[in-house]
Amino acid sequence: MEMSVLTRYCSARVLLGLLLLLALVSAKGGGDTEPQFVTCLEECNNTTCLSPPTLPLALRLTFWSCESNCKYTCMRDITEKTREAGDTVVQYYGKWPFVRALGMQEPASVTFSILNGWAHWRHWKLIKTEVPGDYFLKKFYYAFVIVGMNTWLWSAVFHTRDNSVTEKFDYFSAALTVMYGLYLALLRINYVRSLKKQLQLGILLLIPYFLHISYLSFFKFDYDYNMWANVFVGILHNLAWGYWSVTNPDHPYRWEPLKCGLFVTIAMSLELFDFPPIMEVFDAHSLWHAATIFIWFLWYRFLILDSQWEVVTSLPKKI
Repeated sequence: MEMSVLTRYCSARVLLGLLLLLALVSAKGGGDTEPQFVTCLEECNNTTCLSPPTLPLALRLTFWSCESNCKYTCMRDITEKTREAGDTVVQYYGKWPFVRALGMQEPASVTFSILNGWAHWRHWKLIKTEVPGDYFLKKFYYAFVIVGMNTWLWSAVFHTRDNSVTEKFDYFSAALTVMYGLYLALLRINYVRSLKKQLQLGILLLIPYFLHISYLSFFKFDYDYNMWANVFVGILHNLAWGYWSVTNPDHPYRWEPLKCGLFVTIAMSLELFDFPPIMEVFDAHSLWHAATIFIWFLWYRFLILDSQWEVVTSLPKKI
């Protein structure tokens, strides 16, 4: 019965991945190819940018150029006219026409990314004070905080200014977090206390990670492949914790990992409802980032309680 629940859970993760891919393929777009936008952009580049104006400080600090600012102003002018006419708002360059703030292209996603990073940062002290000092994974929990903060830092940077460099740092950092989560799960589930075995396992997982980012960097930046690679590692992570949950019936917190995984799956489903941004700021992607903030609190709570339980019960070393 318990394995049946786990199977249905993982099947739901696969189905969600398929639906996400369908949503990406069918997303509304094409505003940047419309004649009205192309004409506006050409006029702006050929007039305003001939003698480039001095942009506001916030735009200069976030590396806006005259040309990129022209793209923004044309997009916003057309979008406002579109709304006034009651027509459908479309995407430009694969993104919704957000109202920027202080040079940030997607202020809501930036804000929620920062809050996700804060959720990791605030648990550093809790790990220090509440995870037993002799617990074998304590140093790895500190590393998880650092990896998580790095990921959300680059998410905030990417959503501030989207370019090829910030995009790669965002995607590669997110992939590292997913892979490190699997690494942490395997260490915990198998009680890997030997430094040598910890290093061997780390190298074993770093090899596919570096192959992954090398492929995206030097061969093809394939969005669909990147998504499926992360979904695959995420499924392995959930299968590992699911196995642990069903094989440790006496553990009081055994369902917490799958509960967190379920909440992440539900939060990810927000991506399926791709809609023009509410108040021209909050879109489905930003709300997905907002939803993950509280999940980190649940996850760290499990890690802390589990470490305390492990020390109290003094389970035997397996590796």
